[in-house]
Amino acid sequence: MESVSHVLFALRNQDQVILKSSGNSIPNAVAVANIITEDVLKDKFKVQEIFLDTLAAAGIGKMTSTVEIILDKT
Repeated sequence: MESVSHVLFALRNQDQVILKSSGNSIPNAVAVANIITEDVLKDKFKVQEIFLDTLAAAGIGKMTSTVEIILDKT
């Protein structure tokens, strides 16, 4: 809920917020976006766009998923 309150504070002054997350914290960003758009500010904000990507570490072969969720005023 702390993340939700940070996003709500940002949305007071802006028409758009971009949630960025990577690796194991992606489910938290998705949960925050759902809480904002489906519960707290339903019909006032919506998910405008979602970008998914994977970053590969050079030479190691380790890959990390990333996500950007754009919340926008309706």
